[in-house]
Amino acid sequence: MRRQPVGEGRRPATAAVELQGVYRRFGRTMVLAGLDLVVDEGELYGLIGPNGAGKTTALRVALGLVQADAGQVRLLGRDPRSAAGARPRRVGSLIEAPALSPRLSGREYLVLIARWAQAPDAEVDRVVGLLGLGRMTDRPTATYSSGMRQVLATAAALVGPPDLLVLDEPTVGLDPGHRRRVNDLLLDHVARGGTVLLSSHQLDDAERLCTRVGLMAAGRLVQAGPPTELGPAAGRFEITVSDPEAALSALRAVRLICWRDNGKVLVETGAPYQLGRPDGSAIARVLADAGVYPSDLRRSPTLELAYAEVTSSLAPEPARPPIDREPRLEAPGPPV
Repeated sequence: MRRQPVGEGRRPATAAVELQGVYRRFGRTMVLAGLDLVVDEGELYGLIGPNGAGKTTALRVALGLVQADAGQVRLLGRDPRSAAGARPRRVGSLIEAPALSPRLSGREYLVLIARWAQAPDAEVDRVVGLLGLGRMTDRPTATYSSGMRQVLATAAALVGPPDLLVLDEPTVGLDPGHRRRVNDLLLDHVARGGTVLLSSHQLDDAERLCTRVGLMAAGRLVQAGPPTELGPAAGRFEITVSDPEAALSALRAVRLICWRDNGKVLVETGAPYQLGRPDGSAIARVLADAGVYPSDLRRSPTLELAYAEVTSSLAPEPARPPIDREPRLEAPGPPV
């Protein structure tokens, strides 16, 4: 497995979240095993990994909700466990299932969050409008579905607005409309100068939204970088054409590595940081010069393949039948 060091090829920036050599054990289970994680200001950073990889624990440690057994933790440049007074206006978070008082309406809950964050009451109307909550906020939270509770908790994290959002699976359980709305809000938050650190199992969303992702396994960061530059498919393009053989001939004529796979033409353009590597537009020009016009040309789902590469290395070996090492005694045959 190719492992890309964290921070390779990036310009210096101020870290919004920094975990160095962080260990955390629960009982006999080592959940974080020397985790190194750096999220720069202005990033939309996604933590990806299988269940049990340590993603939620990493977020809780970053926020100061759980103390690391060893290692250094910095949140917006300070120790999160000693900077509680500076956090209300600067950090919004959603960790695991939201805990809501069943006696409060959605609006009353958001008003409490706004006052704790020392934000004006107008912030409540702002986040209600952003997420399209409408009149549902007038209902007691006890009547909310799990998806509605998740949307309300996301709205609470946005109150401020904060400089940094730390979100654990923010779109889990959401319908497609609210999922898209939340994703758009995360992009807008970063576009306005904010920072987002989230964990997710939605690989398609992470590949589309995140500036960088970190693949976690067994409490460590295995790979980190732009989602299109990770895993065995980095730099690979998928092409759909009516005449695959003509496309292959045109691409091979300019010495591109390509082959057919399940009705598509795949093009390997080289290592992630190879100078002069052709991009999608260069491939399209080669095909157009040969009179081949693809109906679809896109990057391969690199994050999905990188994730599969990480998780396959954790899969247990299939059980093997036991080997009988005792010598077998053959029954004596009839006398000759």
